[in-house]
This record gives sequence, C-alpha cells and structure tokens, in this order.
Amino acid sequence: MAPNSKKPASFLTSQLNIAWIFGVIYFILGLLEVGAEYYRFEENRMIFGNIVYIIIKVAVLISYFFFIRGFVLIGVLFKNYLLRIISYILILAYSISLGYDIISLFNNDYAMEIILLSEALIFGALGIILGIGIIRLNKTHGSIALVGGIFELIAGFFLITVILALLGLVVLLPAVLLEIILIYKTLEIIKEKQASGIEL
Repeated sequence: MAPNSKKPASFLTSQLNIAWIFGVIYFILGLLEVGAEYYRFEENRMIFGNIVYIIIKVAVLISYFFFIRGFVLIGVLFKNYLLRIISYILILAYSISLGYDIISLFNNDYAMEIILLSEALIFGALGIILGIGIIRLNKTHGSIALVGGIFELIAGFFLITVILALLGLVVLLPAVLLEIILIYKTLEIIKEKQASGIEL
C-alpha cells in the first residue's frame, strides 16, 4: 500500500514524532500503573495515595491518546482502515476503563471483579484486531510490523482467556516497544518518499 494523505508531510512528521515520544512516556507510566493496580487489587492497599493514583491514571490516558493517535495517522497514510478504526475504538475503550478505575475509588459498591473480567475480554479482543491491523503494514514496514502484530495478537489471546491475563500484560511490554519503533519506522518511510520526490 502506498502512502496516501492530504495532510502535508511536515504535519505528519510532527504528529508522528509526538506519537512515539508519548509512546515512551506511556510505556514508563504504564509500569507505574501496573504496580499501583497490583497493590490495589492483589494486596488490597494503595501504594500511592488517591490523588497520586488519579494523576497517574490521567497521565496514562493522555499519553495513550497521543500514542495511539499515531496509528490513526498511519492508518490514514497507508489506507489501513482496520488500523484506523480499531485505534479510535481503543482510545474510547481506554478512556472508559480509566474513568471506571477513578470512579471506583469513591464507590464501595463498584463490582471490581466483573469490571476486571470485562476489561480482560474487551481489551483482549481489541488487541487481537489491533494486531491484525499492524500485521497488514508488513508490506511497507517490513518485519517490525509482522513481529509487533504477532506480539499484540498473543497478548490479546492471553487477555481474552482471563486466566492468562497476567501473562498477556507481560507480553504487552515488548508489543508496545515494537509499536513505538513502528511509528518511528513510519517517519523514516516518509523521509524516504520525500527524498525520492514522491507525494504523500
């Protein structure tokens, strides 16, 4: 699939640079978030106070938005509509999920077990679709797209089983790193097209 976008190259490069930088921030904050969630639900105590917990959640959501927005742009650029649509859905689902996490701090009747089960199933299914969308980039992005997509597929499968959800979170670590590299790879493709005088 050839690049295709009505946006100028300068806009695309600036937004994709923002996307991979926020991807790194999301990866780091995600580790903090996982730690906070583990102590909250497994140890039944807050490793951080409520305010810090909320700040982490909001920061994770903001970084995730700009990170995944990179895949919306990539989906448009390479006519990968599956990647574009699933990216929008993931942003919406993640916003709702983090919103529930924050609300649950102030609601003792919050059915956490049911929510955690639902999140594992939903994000597992969405992860599988995202993996397929990423794999479809292999013709333009090479093996990095194939490997990244496979990791996302495996993580999604583990999440959807619920029992192996923790393993799925572990597999997501290399998947996110590969997705960050994939965004950076897109920047290189854009530069190559510009150098060759090919319009995006």
